[in-house]
Amino acid sequence: MIRLTDYMQMMAELKVRVNATGEEKIDNVIIAMQEDQLIKKLKDKSGTILAANVPGAEESKAICYSGEGDVIMFIIEKTPAGSQTNDAEFTAYAKYQNIMLRLMKLLFGDEEGSDSLICGTNITAPTNIKTEWEYNIYGGYNGLSVSFKLKDNAG
Repeated sequence: MIRLTDYMQMMAELKVRVNATGEEKIDNVIIAMQEDQLIKKLKDKSGTILAANVPGAEESKAICYSGEGDVIMFIIEKTPAGSQTNDAEFTAYAKYQNIMLRLMKLLFGDEEGSDSLICGTNITAPTNIKTEWEYNIYGGYNGLSVSFKLKDNAG
């Protein structure tokens, strides 16, 4: 299981590094244990938000201790349904995509072997990452989400 303090620090560092690498910025980071808590924390938040759950763990002690947990991260922004033109909506989604691409590169690196936040930690980069477009979720937020499993090899 990933230590909560390490995870929180990683999320704060992601915001700082993403904001340093491009024009589009993350304004807030919201971390929640469960979806209901996330909805409450999002209430009336404005700006571009990095929202994520805290991964639980399925643990194994086969050869050495390891734990794998599901993570879902969102780059979202409050946008009343139907309030944007098609062009404005696609421009906003392109912004979310640019932020998410930088976030994923910073978190896991890229094929050229760039440094990542998990490099040098006990965390193994995921092999499968699912990306979804989000529309009108959690009371009017649009954006992009990614989900994956993080494996902590703390043994």
